[in-house]
Amino acid sequence: MASPVCCSAKLPAATRCLFTSFILSFLLIAQPVQANGHQGDSTQMSDFARAVQAVRDKDYQQALNLFEREAEKIEFEAMYNLAVLLKAGKGRPQNYTDALYWAYLAQLGGIERARDIIDDLTDILDETLRAPILKRVEQQLLGRINTGDFEAIPQYAVYFTTLLEEPDYAKAYQWYAIAAALGLPDMIELRDEMEAELETKDIPAFQAKSGELFTKLMNGQAITIEEKADEN
Repeated sequence: MASPVCCSAKLPAATRCLFTSFILSFLLIAQPVQANGHQGDSTQMSDFARAVQAVRDKDYQQALNLFEREAEKIEFEAMYNLAVLLKAGKGRPQNYTDALYWAYLAQLGGIERARDIIDDLTDILDETLRAPILKRVEQQLLGRINTGDFEAIPQYAVYFTTLLEEPDYAKAYQWYAIAAALGLPDMIELRDEMEAELETKDIPAFQAKSGELFTKLMNGQAITIEEKADEN
C-alpha cells in the first residue's frame, strides 16, 4: 500500500481515527502536529495535517482541496476523508457520485470504515448510476498497474470480488495469480482461495490468460479494460 506523501510529519493513527469521528459529528477533536511533534507553524505540517487544521478552522474548502491532493497521491485515509466531506457537502456542494468513487478506492486500500459510506450511498444510487463509478475505479486501478504500481494488483482482484454486483472469481483469480508471481505477500493463499471457486476444467484457460497479462506487464505494455481478463 502506498504511504502518504507529506512534507515531514504525519498525524498519529489514533488522531486520524478521532478526526473521522469529528467529521461525522462535526465536533472539534483532531490535533495537527509539526515535524518536531509540537503544534505550530502550518508550513511545516503535512498536507494531511493541514487538512485536519483546516477542518478545525471550519475552512472546509481548504480541507477538501488538501485531502483531494493527497488522495490523488494514493493516500487512502485522505480518500476516505474526502468521501466524507463530499457526502456531507462540506467545502463543495454534495456530490454522491464522487463520494462513492473515493469511498470505493478507500475500501480497496484497506479503510474498512469506508464501507459505511458505500452502504449509505448504495441505497441512494441505483445500479445504473453506480456502473460508471465502478468503471472509473477500474480505470484508476489499471492506470496504476500500467505505470508499475503493482501494489494495486491485489486491490484490483478485490474489486472483482467485493464491488461488483456479481463477484467475478475468474478475473480475481487471474490477478491474484499475477500478484503471486510477483511475490507480493499472502497472494498465493488468496489465489488458491479463488481457484476453489472455479470449475476445474476452466482453470488452464485462466492460467494462460494470467501468463499473457503478466508478460505484457513485464514488457511495459499497457493493459486495457477490454483485455483485462478472459470472457467466460
